[in-house]
Amino acid sequence: MSWDVYVYKFDKTYFNIYDIPSDAITLSLGARETVQKEISKYFPGTDWRDPFLGDWQSSDGSIDFSIGEDEEVDSLALFVRANNSAVSRIVALVKANGWQAIDTGGEDSFLEQRENAESGLEHWREFRDYVRENPESVSRDTTP
Repeated sequence: MSWDVYVYKFDKTYFNIYDIPSDAITLSLGARETVQKEISKYFPGTDWRDPFLGDWQSSDGSIDFSIGEDEEVDSLALFVRANNSAVSRIVALVKANGWQAIDTGGEDSFLEQRENAESGLEHWREFRDYVRENPESVSRDTTP
């Protein structure tokens, strides 16, 4: 289980995810090697042995960076299992590159525009802990 963040570069800056039109134009984040280098600036030691999936491990936690198989990276998925300090690094990464980060936790605003960017991770952590402590609360569909 992870807190998931999706990163895009749009042709203009959006301030609410619901303002993104269905025909929004997304731009390339850059060549795979360039994106890997940018990620590694903010997350030193990211393991790129799998060129499509970077693995960052530290005392702060871990993040998997999924950049896809194309030479030009259109989007980036982050699967975060880390403490709050990782969020400031994510924000710095996207701001430095003109990217926008969507928190899949239900927040309407973009991660890099929030006053409390850590709120999405904190809400996810509360949910994760609740599920761990109350496994019977998770609905399991056993129908084939």
